[in-house]
Amino acid sequence: MRYLAPGDLQIGHNARKHVDTDAPQFRSLVASIIQHVALQAISAVEGADGVVLVRDGQHRTLASREAGLTTIPVLVRPETGDEKTAAIARITEQLSSNDHRIDITESDRASAITDMLDLGMSAAAITRELKYTKAYVETAARAVDRRPRSATSMTSL
Repeated sequence: MRYLAPGDLQIGHNARKHVDTDAPQFRSLVASIIQHVALQAISAVEGADGVVLVRDGQHRTLASREAGLTTIPVLVRPETGDEKTAAIARITEQLSSNDHRIDITESDRASAITDMLDLGMSAAAITRELKYTKAYVETAARAVDRRPRSATSMTSL
């Protein structure tokens, strides 16, 4: 693991051809990085020429640049194989890492919000930290059955 300046990382060819930096999801990522810094390491390869090329984390790298971070965590591996083999590996990794992400469920999110409330965090603080609406936090808290710690329906969210 190395800590590198986001501006020093190269973003080369990517399976994702376009990044919409005006999209609400990207704007939310920038806000999260400003507030919490980079929580996940970028995955990159380093060529024989010393150039560090992003493999997984294009959005996080761009958002970190915009957020003004001076360094971010980067898991750097050496580039291996010829150009064609490296390109196939890059595409495989990018598709696999994007296709096989499992989003947190609404019931798990509600349970985590309830855990934060149980630890003494206010609904207003959770709203500030996570950028959820106060109504969402309150609804999530009501949706969790605290006895067995299992979540009930979150369909009203």
